[in-house]
Order: sequence, then C-alpha cells, then structure tokens
Amino acid sequence: MADVNNLLTTTLSRFSPKIYEAVRDNNAVLAFLESKGKITDLSGGVDIVESVSITENTNFDWQDPDSNTAVDEVEVLIDAKYDWKYLYGNVVLPGYKIRNNQGKEAKHNLLKALMENAKSTMRNKVDVAMFNDGTNTLAPKGLPALLSKDGTGTVGGIDTSTYELWKNQVVQSTYPAGESINSVTSEQFLADMEEVYNSCVFGTEKIDLVVTTPKMYSKYKAACSEQKRFTEKSQKAADLGFQSLEFNTAAFIFDGNCPDDTMYFLNTDYMGAYFHKDAKFTPTGQAKQFGNDKYATMMMVQMALTVRSRKHHGVLSYVSA
Repeated sequence: MADVNNLLTTTLSRFSPKIYEAVRDNNAVLAFLESKGKITDLSGGVDIVESVSITENTNFDWQDPDSNTAVDEVEVLIDAKYDWKYLYGNVVLPGYKIRNNQGKEAKHNLLKALMENAKSTMRNKVDVAMFNDGTNTLAPKGLPALLSKDGTGTVGGIDTSTYELWKNQVVQSTYPAGESINSVTSEQFLADMEEVYNSCVFGTEKIDLVVTTPKMYSKYKAACSEQKRFTEKSQKAADLGFQSLEFNTAAFIFDGNCPDDTMYFLNTDYMGAYFHKDAKFTPTGQAKQFGNDKYATMMMVQMALTVRSRKHHGVLSYVSA
C-alpha cells in the first residue's frame, strides 16, 4: 500500500505549517516573540548561544581631554548557552481505516481528523513546556526555569553568584497561613505589581507582557474595580487573538499552565525562541509500515526558549506565611 504511505506523508507535509501556526498562536509568549521578529529558524549548531552584556565597559568615563583614555580589555560580553530540546510523535494510520473509508471525501475527513489531533497534541505539549521549571529535563526550559522567584540561579550556564546583573527582578509577598491569594488586599496586590513592573524599567525599555494564572488575572480585574482604577483591554494582545487586559501599557494575560500564585513580567525584546529549520513540526519523510497493516510517519520539533538579559524581566510570587 505505497499509496497509503504517500498519502499520509504528503498530507502531513502540507499540514506542518498550520501546526506551527496553531502552536504559536496558542501561546502569548510565542505570539509576542513572533510579532517582534524574535523567533529564529537555525540550520544547525550544537546549542543556542546568546551574547549577554554582563557588565559595563570601564574604559568609558568622564576625563580631562589631555589624559590617556583607558584601553583595558574588559570582559563585557559572555555567552549564555541553551540546549536544544526535541519533541517527537508518530501519526499512525491503520490500513483497515483506509479500506473502511474509501472515496476521496472519506479519506480526506479521516486524515483531517488525524492532523487536527496532531495539532492539538503538539500545541498543548509546547504550551506546557513554556512553563517547565526544569523538572522535565527533556523539555525546553520554560519561564520558571529562566526567571526564578528569588532572582538567583544558573541560567544559560551563567551563575548569578558571579554575575550580579544576571539576576531577574523579584517581589515575593505572603498571605496568612491557611488562606489564599484572595486574602491579599487589592491595594497591596496592585502595589506589588507596580513594584515589580517599575524595577524592570530601564529608560524607555519596559515590560510589554505580563503572564499569570486565571485566578490572579481575575484578582487584578477585581482589584482595579475596587480601587476605581480604569483598566483597558490590550489592543496588541487582541490583535494576536488573546483575551487580555492592560497593565501600565503591557498586555496582561493568563495561562492555565502558569504556576500558582505567580506572575511573570516580560520584556520580550530580551527573549528568543529558536527552531531548527528542518524540525519545525516537520514530518521525517516517507511513512513506514509496521506489522502487516499499520502505517506511521514521525513528526518532530527541535527548539529552545532563551533570555538575553534577566534583569529586564521580573517575577511576582505569593507564598503562605
């Protein structure tokens, strides 16, 4: 049944770009990165390397014009390295289903159902990975692994105990033991958000995306109402297809995979997503036959999520006292 192999492989190849678009459009971080040209397709490399500005150049200073200008070799850049991660899956088509779905329309509907399932599965896998705290070592490092609740840690091979500027901004607050985030007053909640946001502002560089849980999204909306603070919907997020409010001009969205009682303040100019151009929700090639009556073709993703400057991002978290 060579025609089955060709049918499955050809359909997957045509559907592959649609799967990527569905994955991107389902995740606000990826959608914002795409809108800023921060998603890059690479043709190779053992790992992903981001050049990071880790300290100021001490050769620059105010001085007398007759004095010699310093020409010290200052290590102002260091490489942050991120590992590729790989997502694989087989789309399987039993021969009997082809025989039981004779006719062009029946076959089309069968393959469309298989493709829709592959799309939703890979979309969900990537969205969960965007919040991977590093526990799943086979998945990309997500926001909790790249931006810690205390700002410290080793990310991209760079240790904050050596490079202070590699810390992300943090505010950690508490609520009474046995209570929940709802026990935090609206006034305090909004003040905590302001504190994190302001700590991430450097001149004209500021947060453009805030991601949190559905519960904290609702709390923000209620807090604004209680404090008689006007909130707008984010036009940019709406244009990208997301339900969103606005916080200090940043889009404010929720994701059910975000860790409880946590809020991420992101400057997406200092983030990146990378895909291998030959493994971007791509079928591996001709379908293979297994057993006597089963055909399968593999789809794969090779990707990584990165940060270039942790100080431009912040994390607001709440813990039980």
